[in-house]
Amino acid sequence: MSYTAYKQTQKITLSDRKIQAHVLRHAAYLFKKIQDSNDLSGLNDALKYNLKFWTIVQGDCLENDCPLPDALKANLISLSIYIDKKTFEMFSNPDLSVLSSFIIINNNIAKGLECDVINDN
Repeated sequence: MSYTAYKQTQKITLSDRKIQAHVLRHAAYLFKKIQDSNDLSGLNDALKYNLKFWTIVQGDCLENDCPLPDALKANLISLSIYIDKKTFEMFSNPDLSVLSSFIIINNNIAKGLECDVINDN
C-alpha cells in the first residue's frame, strides 16, 4: 500500500526547477496567444500570473540564504525589476510589442531551468 502511494507521488512530483520552467513557459504561451490574436481580454490575468512568478524570484534572490551566485542573483533581480516596470506600464497602457520581450525572457530562463547540469566553467 505505501509503495503504491509512493509511486503516485513520484509521478506527480516535479522538481522545483521543472515547476518554475513550466510556469514561465505557460506565461510565455499566454502572452503569445494574446499577441497572435490581438485580443486583450486575457492580458491583465496573464500579466498578473507572470508578475507573481517574478515577484517570488525577486524575493528569493534578496534572501540572505539564497544559494545562487551573486552575479546570477543580480541578473535575476534586474530582470524582475524590468518585468515589474513593464508590467505596470502595460496595465495602464497596453502595448503588445512589449509581450515579445516577456516571451523571450521567460522562454530563455525556462530553458536554463530545464538543464539538468549546470557547468561552472
